[in-house]
Amino acid sequence: MVGVEREGRTVIHAVLLSDRADGDAIVAQANRRLASHQQIMSWSLWPEADFPRSATRKVKKEDIIRWITTQKAPAPKAPVAATPLTRLIAQVTRADPLGIEDSMRLVADLHLDSLLRIELVGRIEEEFNLAISENQITDTTTVGELRSLVEERQVRSAPALRYPRWSLAGWCRRLRPAVQEIGFFPWLSWLCDLHVEGLENLQDLDGPVIFMPNHRSYLDGPLLVKAIPRRLRAKLAIAAAYDPLYERFPKIAPLADLAFNTYPFGTKLSENIKPSLEFTGSLLDDDWNVLVFPEGGLNRSGLPMTPLRGGAGILAVEMQVPIVPMVIDGTERILPPDLLMPRRRGRVDIRFGKPITFAPSDQYGEATRRIEQAMGELLG
Repeated sequence: MVGVEREGRTVIHAVLLSDRADGDAIVAQANRRLASHQQIMSWSLWPEADFPRSATRKVKKEDIIRWITTQKAPAPKAPVAATPLTRLIAQVTRADPLGIEDSMRLVADLHLDSLLRIELVGRIEEEFNLAISENQITDTTTVGELRSLVEERQVRSAPALRYPRWSLAGWCRRLRPAVQEIGFFPWLSWLCDLHVEGLENLQDLDGPVIFMPNHRSYLDGPLLVKAIPRRLRAKLAIAAAYDPLYERFPKIAPLADLAFNTYPFGTKLSENIKPSLEFTGSLLDDDWNVLVFPEGGLNRSGLPMTPLRGGAGILAVEMQVPIVPMVIDGTERILPPDLLMPRRRGRVDIRFGKPITFAPSDQYGEATRRIEQAMGELLG
């Protein structure tokens, strides 16, 4: 798996070592197990028995990428008439409008990632005066299926996420510190030997800001709140994935809303991302600080961090507030992913990085890369 530059952006490309010629089937099988932001966009069949390797038997990815970029492009297909929809898709994906066919899949064939999906939905709303939900564009949706949705005007919106406005009320803000200090922080102090570094990086911040930490355990949210200075914690909201908090543990959700001012944030392909971004923007406009887990969910890989979702770059560029990279380490040993009962007591380290600011002209992908790099440096 390598990243290959295609038409001004990086796409995920698979190079196959196989004696089978049905690469499309192999890639399709792999994509069914991958998240939307991990989808393989293109593939090549390596012509030799093994990849080029170093003396330590590591694959020389640079040589493979160089080989991919020098391959002759396939002969163009016979042109077909462009339509308003294909021209719109071409503008978003940077594809040739005359080469877009109804059988093409928007994700696999036209490289429509989660960021471009948001833009495509917005363009459809503007161009056709038609409300369409992002969850209706899946990893298997074809151009023809999207055309049917537009032409038949039978688009049905997905159930909208409900945002807990009551948790922003003045009475709740006044009650929240007591709930945290009495109901949560003493228990956390007993369970976790908390060590916090980098608080000096927050001295000049007045808010609003976006905190972006890695996510390894259900303990992360409460501990991160405890580590954030009180002046920034006083107006803090946490973007929580709809699943599991609001779907798997709906009875706990009101307590989380009260104690930590959580709100649902769409992270799956079947959920709308745009309303979550808009609600986050409204919080920042009202001078709330926001904590977002940019990995898009709980990290179950065993690694310190997984690749960040593209939404991190969208938030960083569009919201125009400082981004504070954070890392947390140790909670996964105390309360492993998906468990609700701690296994042991132990040490937890939290580190704050230097705030990062972005210009409106910055590319989303580059912003995501910079945030991921800063978090990686904090992890060491």
